[in-house]
Amino acid sequence: MKCIIAADHGMLRAGLRELLRSIDSEITIYEVENFISLYENLTRSPDTDLVLLDLFIPGVSGLEGLTKIKKRWPPVAVVILSASEESTLIRNAIAGGASGYVPKSTPVELLPSVFQLILAGGVYVPPAALHPSNSGKYTSQTDNTSEKNVSSILSLKQQRILDYIAKGLSNKEIAAEVDLVEQTVKNETSRIFKALGVTNRVMAAARLTEKGRS
Repeated sequence: MKCIIAADHGMLRAGLRELLRSIDSEITIYEVENFISLYENLTRSPDTDLVLLDLFIPGVSGLEGLTKIKKRWPPVAVVILSASEESTLIRNAIAGGASGYVPKSTPVELLPSVFQLILAGGVYVPPAALHPSNSGKYTSQTDNTSEKNVSSILSLKQQRILDYIAKGLSNKEIAAEVDLVEQTVKNETSRIFKALGVTNRVMAAARLTEKGRS
């Protein structure tokens, strides 16, 4: 796996680098501070798998960088990083070919699940894109269970499994932690999704982060 982190903020790059290596210790990571360097890097390494692109990186404006990358290198997965949670911008990024849009307000404990989804070939759409009227605060997509606490919806066993889901563990890893067979964990995960009114691990983790247990 080869990744380029394109951001002009050193601390942001360092945090993303540490996060990615915690998910895949063998990942190759390059870092650039502007779009010109990113473009040159992609030209030298067109087999790059993933680009984490700060929306306001020097050298391009808005989604211009995403458009240029997808036009020249369509197979490269591009994830937009931005402080903006404006729903129209998020939807335009996804429509423009982004493999994900990660607001900088996303809870840190949720990020492993977000990036695992993306690295597995999925597309991450933050809840902000699904709530055009929101005020910009990070919220999760839920149904009528949204006002209930996790502890009132799930069994203790399911809560333990959800804890590990939020930490980014796979079903196999969770099975080892809770002393269950992997198929049981898969079944319980499906029940957790149904109970919380979500459709994937990232959204389930977001419910835990947002509502907590109390």
